[in-house]
This record gives sequence, C-alpha cells and structure tokens, in this order.
Amino acid sequence: MLKKQLVILFMTGCLSTVSLAASVSVSVSDQTGNPIQSAVVEAVSPTGALAKPATFVEIVDQVNKEFVPHITVVPVNTPIKFPNKDNIHHHVYSFSPAKPFELPLYEGTPTEPILFDKAGIVTLGCNIHDWMLGYIYVADSDKFAQTDAKGQATISQLPAGKYLIKVWHPNAHNAKEADSYPITLADDDKQQLAVQMTIKPAIRIRRTPSSRNSQY
Repeated sequence: MLKKQLVILFMTGCLSTVSLAASVSVSVSDQTGNPIQSAVVEAVSPTGALAKPATFVEIVDQVNKEFVPHITVVPVNTPIKFPNKDNIHHHVYSFSPAKPFELPLYEGTPTEPILFDKAGIVTLGCNIHDWMLGYIYVADSDKFAQTDAKGQATISQLPAGKYLIKVWHPNAHNAKEADSYPITLADDDKQQLAVQMTIKPAIRIRRTPSSRNSQY
C-alpha cells in the first residue's frame, strides 16, 4: 500500500511540473473592417528562443510570370529554391537588407538553394518582368501562421510566458516591418487578439504581352 501511495505522489508531482500549452487566435481586418487574408502572424518570445534550423527546402515557384505563392513564410535559416516553371527565362533578385541576392537569367531550377539566414522581410522581383512581385517573411521563431479568408489565424502549442505577436501584410501602410503587440499567456490560456491594419491600394505594374518567339 505504501509503495502505491508513493507512486501516486510521484506521478502527481510530475504532472504538476508539466506546463499546459496555450494558444492565441488573431483576427486581422483593414480600416473599413474587412478581413485581411494571407496576413502573417508570428509569436516571438522575448527570451530570444529562435527557430530551430530547417530540415527541409522551401519552394517559391515562378508560374505564368508570377511568384507562387505570393507570400511565403519560413523560419530563419531555411533554404529556398526558385524553380522556373515557365518556358521563358527569369532573373530573380532582391535588394532587401534581410537577404540581398540575384539569380541571373535562367530556366529550370538552380542547383543550389539560397539560405535565408536573417529574420526580416524580403521583397522578390524579376529583372525581366517588372510586374512580378513576391514576398518572403523570414520569422525569428517557428510559431507562425497566415490568416484565412475570414482574416483569422491561430498559433497553438505556446508555453506560458510573455510574447510579442507580430502581424504583417505587404499592402500595409508600413510594410517595411511587422506591427507588434505584447501579450502574456498563462498555462492552457486561450487568448484572442483583434488587429486593425491600414491597407494601401495594391498597385500592380501592367503586364507586357510576350512576343510569340520571345525567350523572355
């Protein structure tokens, strides 16, 4: 009997030290109250815990002279390949401080991926097709999500503690950096956060028709 009591006490003590994961649900809307789809939501711990090194290679395609997906979210230290699935040449580049790089005129898939080893926002362009724009959000943590058609996203499995909830969209008035909102989560907490962003009208450069035999 004594042995059973000791086992029960030991198990109870172990369970009391286990933190129950919390979550935060974020709804993002524009200045008129309409939901914003594909906004990036990231939970960053002020303790400085960064994302683990990626164990996969992310893909940003070029299809029909567009970057697909338009917005890609990856944890820091993720390698990315840029396959060209069009039957023409592309010249992909970025001048963004988080990752300046250039892939000169090419078809197919470059052999080596590019390592995105610094957190920040990377704007992609094509030196041949000026209307091609894409974005890579390189996150400090691996706790992130993108909003759905209703402007909602949930980040789960968060240990109790203080966080900065970062929210970003390329059409935001200040798209150079994410907006930050401090929150504190308790064990098994389920918090909700409503964010309103000022959105600028999307301006797209008019596509130039290709000639029938052009390689570009």
